[in-house]
Amino acid sequence: MKQVRQFSVFVSSPSDVRDERALAVKILDAMPFKAWARGRLAIETISWDDDRANVPRPAHLTPQQAINRGLAKPSECDVVVVFLWSRLGTPISAEKSGDGKAYRSGTEWEYLDAIAAASQREPDQPAKPYVLVFRRRQDPGFKRKDPNYDDLNSQWQQVEDFFSENFRDDDGSATGDVLSYETQTEFQMELDRQLANYFWQELGRPDPGGQLQVRWSGEPYPGLSPFTGKQAQIFFGRGPETDELVRRITMPSRPLLAVVGASGSGK
Repeated sequence: MKQVRQFSVFVSSPSDVRDERALAVKILDAMPFKAWARGRLAIETISWDDDRANVPRPAHLTPQQAINRGLAKPSECDVVVVFLWSRLGTPISAEKSGDGKAYRSGTEWEYLDAIAAASQREPDQPAKPYVLVFRRRQDPGFKRKDPNYDDLNSQWQQVEDFFSENFRDDDGSATGDVLSYETQTEFQMELDRQLANYFWQELGRPDPGGQLQVRWSGEPYPGLSPFTGKQAQIFFGRGPETDELVRRITMPSRPLLAVVGASGSGK
């Protein structure tokens, strides 16, 4: 009999990377169904915006206090995934750091809570939680004429300060590793690779038994009907094309973008 191991994964990020957060949850939901993990792995995803969490949010608590009471803390989880772009998030004045200062955001508190716990492990023992930090390198695109420029620029500077303080020494040398990405496709592929490697190692490097891919029988195209979850095995990719489409449609000089293709080609 295979032994099922339970892992908890804390997903931490501000609101400007909500698409990446959705991708992370999707990857974690699918991870136990990889051939080498099937019947061996169970994952509990912990995220403040997960409707399944049902976190109580009474008025007398700050959002971060409510999250801390309703969910496991990052330091209590097996894996913590943090991703940032142009915002660090909302300050949480009710929480104080070791020097008495307020944390600049809930995301900062969650990262520091996780990294403090990981740093307490013995040198010959694996760190817990296992912390992954991603940074989106794409230009956020805000301009000086934007009415919210001061706030946007302040948030951007806080992100810069966060990485300088936590991943650079006084002499500029790196003190930690950050996984950079430009597009959501890059993020999805790298996060899947990083998590798969971690869980595969934790499960003792199980042999998938040659069942890496189940053959598809029958016609792969459903005609003009939409692809559904049943076709997920054969309908994948197009990430770079989607990234390019999003890039073009957000260009201020391109108010209209036509997507042209044959009927049933997946426009």
